[in-house]
Amino acid sequence: MVQNSTSAAPARPPLLRQGRGLRVAFIGSKCLLDDASGVGHSIRSILECLAREGAEATSFSASLFDAIDDVSFRDRIGRNGYPIQNCGGRLLRVSRSGVQHFVLQTQSSHIHDLTWRDSARFHRALEGYLAAKKSEIVITYGSGSHAKRMHSAIRAAGAQLVFYLGHAGIDGWDWFLPGDRAICPSQFLVDRYSARLCGPVDVLHPIISSDRFVNDPATAIGGRPAPHRRGFVTHVNPVPHKGLTMLIALARQAMRERPEMKFLVLQGQMSKDALWRDSIGLASLANVTLLPVQRDMAAVYARTNVLLMPSYCHEGFGRAAVEASLSGVPVLASRHGGLPEATGRAGILLDIPSHCMSDPLYFPDEQTTNCWWEALTSIWDDECAYATASKRARKAGQKFHPKLTRSAIIEYFRGIAAAQPSIGLI
Repeated sequence: MVQNSTSAAPARPPLLRQGRGLRVAFIGSKCLLDDASGVGHSIRSILECLAREGAEATSFSASLFDAIDDVSFRDRIGRNGYPIQNCGGRLLRVSRSGVQHFVLQTQSSHIHDLTWRDSARFHRALEGYLAAKKSEIVITYGSGSHAKRMHSAIRAAGAQLVFYLGHAGIDGWDWFLPGDRAICPSQFLVDRYSARLCGPVDVLHPIISSDRFVNDPATAIGGRPAPHRRGFVTHVNPVPHKGLTMLIALARQAMRERPEMKFLVLQGQMSKDALWRDSIGLASLANVTLLPVQRDMAAVYARTNVLLMPSYCHEGFGRAAVEASLSGVPVLASRHGGLPEATGRAGILLDIPSHCMSDPLYFPDEQTTNCWWEALTSIWDDECAYATASKRARKAGQKFHPKLTRSAIIEYFRGIAAAQPSIGLI
């Protein structure tokens, strides 16, 4: 609905410096266009938000993805309808939502298979990118030797480094130097990293764009009477550390006790072929529907009864939990990591056995599986309980509404620029 001009909020001044947009970039090995990466989504949404505010936003990366199997860059990105331009040699350019993405094609697409030759090409191309773009603020991450060399080049170019610490498994501290800054998607991660880093570490909750959740409660499963609900139990990214064996255990139990309960699983790092090949058993279950990564997540949540997130790892936050909550979809999740924060304490939170956390290929014991099954069926079978859980989820999700998270991100980067005379705003 178009607002009356008298009630509209006053426009903020654009992010400018010396009559042009503030130059903000992401620089990293992993391709920022990877729709299977939660961290990629979060950083890309920051750049797109700042671009809408007048910043000149770009990214520079290699063609590395979160995928078990080797993938083609042109197939992975081109199929989404984004034109790919060749900038000379192995460097490609893709324009998306106001951001220019520069991607160096590498021999392999596996994140851990960057060859010495491709690493050398990356650093040579990075020098040219830094000289041409003159970015004033650079978002990055990584802690290995390749990443440290990349960070040194960025610092030498005079840019303010902002590390995005999106998960709990980043080792060491020597990649972070005085003068650097860091942002995390959750307070859980801030508490984890702030004690050992010599600089500010701040919470910036991710932007969940409006096309990734159901805005109208009347169109969501939770707004319908129980007999008319035909939604799925949905799980995103079925990999071992995300609770794959718990997902399989619950789907098997549903086949025996709730044949009407269907599971929708969105592939992420593991392809359908990999799920078959590794004899995990998920792809063979008759009550499981496998789909590739979906860009229209609102359509997914419109057909979802419950989001299942039985993560065995300490999730840094849990973007999918927020997407579901904003859609009015109850979340059944692990009690640890950033998931309690992402669900706003409105989620149904349960424990994970220690043997699954130490080795995610183990199946949960019968007692644990039964606890998760009882929690799932308690809202599946009870119309009133489901309606209450749905309302609680939607209310909790409002804390992460994109109107709030966009404003917080804009003010954060405006504050960095204002604090640095060399990149001050006008």
